[in-house]
Amino acid sequence: MGAPFLRGVRSTPPLGCVAGLVFLIYLSSLVTATGRIAFLDHSANSSLVLSQTTINFSMKNFRIAFSFLTCKEGQLLYQRGSSGDFIRLFLQNDSFHISWKKELTKVSLTIANHLDKNSWYSVDLFERTGDINFKLDKSGVSIQDIIIANNTHRTSIFRLNLSGNTGLSIGGNDFTGCVWQGPYVLFVNNPNIIENHVIWNDTVCPFSSADCTGKI
Repeated sequence: MGAPFLRGVRSTPPLGCVAGLVFLIYLSSLVTATGRIAFLDHSANSSLVLSQTTINFSMKNFRIAFSFLTCKEGQLLYQRGSSGDFIRLFLQNDSFHISWKKELTKVSLTIANHLDKNSWYSVDLFERTGDINFKLDKSGVSIQDIIIANNTHRTSIFRLNLSGNTGLSIGGNDFTGCVWQGPYVLFVNNPNIIENHVIWNDTVCPFSSADCTGKI
């Protein structure tokens, strides 16, 4: 009698289904193959930009978070608008720094000192009830938890105009190490990634940690 479950089933899919499948395959080809962890190597001129991603601290409950591991100082995150306003998170002299510029007003803060090489740190920068909060953890242990701005102190961060930017730059300026994705710093299935010589992984930071001890 043959296979009864095949009765009434078309042997070939409708044309619309084929067209839809082809379209999905085309879309998937546009998404860069990535992972949750990006390894950027300064010596290989690695670069990573998330286009169509604009930081806006005036947005209620805005949040940007990620984790990093490195053996040397360098830039972690940077965005500059067409107006000249910018925000930058970077490592220098074994310390974590954040700076921003709004027109003629420039603010530079040292958030934490004596950071260790070859250790995972988690950054969480977010707006809550009118405050801009900054948290830094090392392997789940709090290193810093402060308010860096509010409606009476360092208010320029709320007025940053980062529109017209070329994207959110991850790494750069001597940075060699790994960045693990988080809110607003998304790698997996992100069609807006522009990358060059980035090594991707889902579970580990794929770089040699030989001679990577002491302070950043």
